[in-house]
Amino acid sequence: MASFNKFNLDPRIKRIPEGYGYGNAWLLAAENGYVLIDPAVPPEKVELKDQVMALIATHGHYDHVGKADAWRSFNRKLELMIHEAEADMIMDKTLNASLFFGRGIDIAKPDILLRDGQEIELGNNLFLRVFHTPGHTRGSCCFLYLSKPDAERENYIALITGDTVFATDIGRMDLAGGSEEQMRRSLARLRKLREELPSDLPVLPGHGSATTLEKLQKNYWFMHH
Repeated sequence: MASFNKFNLDPRIKRIPEGYGYGNAWLLAAENGYVLIDPAVPPEKVELKDQVMALIATHGHYDHVGKADAWRSFNRKLELMIHEAEADMIMDKTLNASLFFGRGIDIAKPDILLRDGQEIELGNNLFLRVFHTPGHTRGSCCFLYLSKPDAERENYIALITGDTVFATDIGRMDLAGGSEEQMRRSLARLRKLREELPSDLPVLPGHGSATTLEKLQKNYWFMHH
């Protein structure tokens, strides 16, 4: 998409177009390779597939985790991480919405269950901080990609939002596990988080164009009280 060509992504971040409704997978640099956020693209379509060290899903819908088993077959050491509330969801073709996409698939159980506030160590002083933001699904999460060059500082690199927040909209709430009330609380949490983060922080959604926190706050209703 042209909008991505204009967007100056940090060199530690690589976008992989998924093909499902302008979907995005993200490769984030780690100490010895990359973590793949939302494994909906098969290994053969990822140039750096041999450098993928872990799989992390923002939530359990098929268009975000549909190729997780292909990755785990490609490299038996790879583990799939997802929020604990999504564990049963990905294993059920009805709940993971793969039937919605015309091909019902039960995905093998996740290897590591994540919790709100947890930090995933990536090495090289790089981390992913887990923010549980239900609404689109029960276990939807956003991930803050950051570095800690020393004990006193945190440098924020990007916020990966999955299907919670897009550049111009929010995720749908009419599929299994969706909740308008939970989405309202999650949006309130993101508004509060915005106050703590730099305004030019890149926001990397699960579909469509990247944006920044400043643009979300300035232009769109869902980031206003």
